[in-house]
Amino acid sequence: RPPDLRSTAFDSYSSSATMAFASDLEHDAMVRQWKDDPTEACFGSVSRLLAANRMIAGMLFLVPLSFISYGLGQAPESTFVLACFGIVPLLWLIGRCTQVLSAACPPVVGQLFAGGGGAAVEVLLCVAGVRQGRVVLVQALLVGLVLSRLLLSLGVLLAWEGGLEDSAQFEPERAKVQTSLMLISVLGVALPTAHGVLFRDSEAIADVSHGFAFLLLSMHFQYVMFRVRTGTHVLEGTARDGPNCALGKEVELMPASTAATLLTMCCGLVLVCAEYLFNSVPEVVAAWSVSEEFIGI
Repeated sequence: RPPDLRSTAFDSYSSSATMAFASDLEHDAMVRQWKDDPTEACFGSVSRLLAANRMIAGMLFLVPLSFISYGLGQAPESTFVLACFGIVPLLWLIGRCTQVLSAACPPVVGQLFAGGGGAAVEVLLCVAGVRQGRVVLVQALLVGLVLSRLLLSLGVLLAWEGGLEDSAQFEPERAKVQTSLMLISVLGVALPTAHGVLFRDSEAIADVSHGFAFLLLSMHFQYVMFRVRTGTHVLEGTARDGPNCALGKEVELMPASTAATLLTMCCGLVLVCAEYLFNSVPEVVAAWSVSEEFIGI
């Protein structure tokens, strides 16, 4: 290699190493400062997290805008759009806080928290819809969640597979467990639906649906307990998804009390935004000439 190229490569390496070393020194100094001042640790960790993710953090202003739009009686379509996109950064914050709390808790509690914390937004949306009696919309919402988890997430992963070659791995044991759970879930949804189509006048459809719902719920808790007791030893690669996974520097400095407070606030804001969403659905359906099922999915 020519001397000038070697010199350029060495300078680039030295510059990156120096920047990494300076970042580590800044990180250590900040840790010492925040240990002495809990208030600074509380607000400083949150501001550092938001500053490191400016794009999605900038969407948080949509949440108060949705409140203002609803309070002033603006067009329901604007309230619907603002509340819908305002939930996105709240979902991101809930995920970050769940990571911090999972890492701060004991392994068993952390696994349980990590297993149930990821579905907090979905549960809050369903609760808000059921409270308002919009069962059809909630059903369509659940179908949309299943489709997004199966097709959208998988499609995005495959589309960006070239950039994930260093981190993407196929884990046979984990794939077996997930495939078995998916088969049981599909059967739990398909069999009551087939029973309702074939026997429309049957009075047992409610009992059949409740039975399969209890089966799916029990399977979920069994899977969580499996992850807690033996999953980390049986499933390869699940350790990086657990409570001991490596967190970003802007997250690992956040105290557990701050994460719990922020998580509670975000869940409350998601519930309010969900109320605004479901309240504006009838006007949105009439204005956009679409069905409730389409909006839910």
